Amino acid sequence: APTDAGADSAIAHFCASQSPAPAFCDDFDDGGALLSDGGAYPPWGYGSATYDSAVELDTTNVRSPPYAMRSETVPQTAAYVYPAAYVTKFIPSGVTRVTLGVDVYIAQIDPSGGTTLFTLIVADASLPLVVTTPAGVAHVIEGYDAPDGAGQYPELGSSFTLVTKQWMRLVYAIDFAANTVALTMDSGSGPATMLPATHSANPFTSNSPAAYLGIYYSQATSTGSTVYYDNVTLDWN
Repeated sequence: APTDAGADSAIAHFCASQSPAPAFCDDFDDGGALLSDGGAYPPWGYGSATYDSAVELDTTNVRSPPYAMRSETVPQTAAYVYPAAYVTKFIPSGVTRVTLGVDVYIAQIDPSGGTTLFTLIVADASLPLVVTTPAGVAHVIEGYDAPDGAGQYPELGSSFTLVTKQWMRLVYAIDFAANTVALTMDSGSGPATMLPATHSANPFTSNSPAAYLGIYYSQATSTGSTVYYDNVTLDWN
């Protein structure tokens, strides 16, 4: 069963058990509608589901019962039509480091194109995106912040294969002072995989940063993608 996979058994009352408590935590277990009229339920500042995609609470596949968040996108049907399904948490400006931790279960990744699992964005530039290929290989790529404004997407550091159809813990850290990014994966079956890298375009800035959780961007055209998220922590300083 999905709740038994990945990092082993389900976790009850995840956020209440965190010590010390992170700056922000959501295990989605208080229920309620995740999206309403383009907004998001109170822990999150904003949400979006475009082109018949969906972001909603789910009880069928959870890491900590009773709820997880399901992000599901439909196939892209035309040029410049990018399905998305995500929620957003705004972070105070002027921070020096942000760390996002989340349990992720990839049920299906559209085999015809890349899918962004989550990202951190600032007001004046996109920070690196965490992207998985159709084969489930994780990359961290730069956003639209190349010095020439061309919007190129160079890859940062190495890549590694994500597990699918089981829960894994992903931790994504941005250090604004050091201009670095790191991504780790722990699937519960061995040492975590780490992808550290140095940002190669403009230096990071922490002007109005925000975390986007869910499928933020997809340019796949075949089956659509379905990803579950649970037990989100955000820390910043």
